[in-house]
Amino acid sequence: MGGFGTAKSEEKQAAKPKSQADRFAELREELEHLKTIKPVSHVFCGLIGYENAAKTGIVVDALMSNQEAIDNGDMLWVLDFDGGASATRTGHYKNAENIRIWDPVVMQPNAVTAFDYPATHDRVLSIAQFALEHAKNQSRKGYEGPKIWGFLVTAVDVFDDICVANMKITDLGTAKDGIEAANPTKLVGNQWNWTLRSTRFHQLTYICKEMVKYGVNVFYETHLKEARDDKGNIIAGVEGPPVWEKTTPNHLNQIIRCRREEVLDDDGKLVATEFTAKVEKCKTNSTLQGYTETVLRTTAKDRKAEWKGFSPLRKMEL
Repeated sequence: MGGFGTAKSEEKQAAKPKSQADRFAELREELEHLKTIKPVSHVFCGLIGYENAAKTGIVVDALMSNQEAIDNGDMLWVLDFDGGASATRTGHYKNAENIRIWDPVVMQPNAVTAFDYPATHDRVLSIAQFALEHAKNQSRKGYEGPKIWGFLVTAVDVFDDICVANMKITDLGTAKDGIEAANPTKLVGNQWNWTLRSTRFHQLTYICKEMVKYGVNVFYETHLKEARDDKGNIIAGVEGPPVWEKTTPNHLNQIIRCRREEVLDDDGKLVATEFTAKVEKCKTNSTLQGYTETVLRTTAKDRKAEWKGFSPLRKMEL
């Protein structure tokens, strides 16, 4: 027979709100749901290389050589910071409707600087959020319309410059416009202030990572710096590091290095130009680590070009 203490304990249990009965109830429900989640894509790929190295080309080709995707009206959306995707679309694909080119830049009329940096940053994030909404819709059961196959950001280094300018103009107030922001005497101050730039840059990154969860293949394309020694002299024949926020590779599941190399004869005359792609990082398929392939070869004498594309992208083996 229970005493006074037992009765009081039972009374307290009865009075306890239901929400406190199991404070992990929602997490338990989520845990059960997690086993049903099967991501369609894990492709968040960086493409690095100097200008005119077929970086954009191999991504566009991966979609345009996929007949099933083309027949379904699937699309590659491009935030085209350097105009490379627009040139590729016009020059090689007759302005195909499957390639949707977004101009991310907002111009500033009647001003000293061409870019409206705050508005450009806002527009970039708005386009990315629009793409994410579309990705969520197309992942729903019963959806049968055109899908976003891929989301490509060309010249991520330009976006990084925009983030730096916004940090100085909007966040720190150390510059009134883009020209002042580019002035090296306009200091950032405390080194921790650079986290403002990083946060701005990776706002786009985190939206892109969400797109990947919903089956969109995402690509960050950027250029390389010139390699320099300790005295600042350019080192010939050596590639410099990619230009993006320094922690960007940590967010990427794959990295492909694109190169353009000239083939010379014994007299030093140009025979051909070869464009290659090399997988330098692949979390999702270890057999591709270090894999290299010629994607384009042009010959000087007869001015012929043989385009092959990059098979790991064409087959989506990444």
